[in-house]
Amino acid sequence: MAKKRFIGEDGKEYVAKEKKPIFKKVWFWILIFIAIGAAASQSDDGNKVETDGAIATTESASSNDSKVTDESESIVEDTTLAMGVEGMSETLSLVVNQVGESYEINEGQFYSYTPDDGKYALVNVTLKNTGKESVSLHNGMFKIRHDGAEYKGVTLIGIENDYITFESLNPGIAKTGNLVFNVPENLSVSEAILVFSGSGLLSSPIEFYLQ
Repeated sequence: MAKKRFIGEDGKEYVAKEKKPIFKKVWFWILIFIAIGAAASQSDDGNKVETDGAIATTESASSNDSKVTDESESIVEDTTLAMGVEGMSETLSLVVNQVGESYEINEGQFYSYTPDDGKYALVNVTLKNTGKESVSLHNGMFKIRHDGAEYKGVTLIGIENDYITFESLNPGIAKTGNLVFNVPENLSVSEAILVFSGSGLLSSPIEFYLQ
């Protein structure tokens, strides 16, 4: 360390040690390094917290979106109508009144029908033409569906009373009667679905419960 000599006011010579600048002292640089290390550590912790928060937020949002999607997918609207509820297809309305089954259909003393196999499912309905023109009824409008199988209506010639005959239905006219289907003997009619396709080629089928 350099020494500095000077003459005091009393005329004597004195020797004084020259102090080092602060940036030349070891402890100064030690403090600098400690401060830099502490600042870097705090910055890393802050970034980690922000990153972890962002990940947590993203995962939470993703979980919520997935939950909403799962819930919306699990909700399936049941459009099948209950007995007694009117369904409308084009200008024809239909209401299912009651359901039965039989192994023989008689019309007076002259007509009698029995299935070659199985039994007859009888679906009593009320049809009404709400349009301005007559509508031709046909058995292709009606089907029974059960366990993936479909059964078309049976045409019974000469039977009119209490049965839907496939003829024209004039505007404003309603007709109540039975639709007849030949089904297997072990088929439970009340567990089946009536499918009504309506009068138009582009009509959407309407389904009815039979219980």
